[in-house]
Amino acid sequence: MNCKEFRRKYPRYVLPRSRKISNSPDYGRWGDHLHACKRCSDWYQGQAVLKRGFNPKRFPCIHMAYRVTETCDQHGAKCPDFFVHRIPKFDEYCIGGSASGYTIHNCPWCGKKLPASKRDLYYSTLEKLGLDYDSKKLPIKFQTDEWYSKK
Repeated sequence: MNCKEFRRKYPRYVLPRSRKISNSPDYGRWGDHLHACKRCSDWYQGQAVLKRGFNPKRFPCIHMAYRVTETCDQHGAKCPDFFVHRIPKFDEYCIGGSASGYTIHNCPWCGKKLPASKRDLYYSTLEKLGLDYDSKKLPIKFQTDEWYSKK
């Protein structure tokens, strides 16, 4: 299967799909191409990110966009089974639990350098503004990436 054929068949093979399609030899070839072709794999992940309502260009690479925009029916984006998390207010990426994970500095899939953490800047900005990070009156923008991003 070539890349053009892979992309043309994408709408038919993404979820939801019938068991008949999933068991077809053509679907097997399509899946083999997905796993063998880096360009198509990256394209596929980009399509998933767009389908989830996110702009892949707002992330350091397609792999991080794909992983941190995953959701599950039971837990949403905070699913404990998800491997990579993003902490928007610090612009940090973590491996492991979202609250107890390890901050990473490069994408585990492609090696791209991730943005520098804004954690120190976050706390110094709050201090300059006389705001307590633990306060219930902390403005909403400091609970997201709004305080530093130019959307």
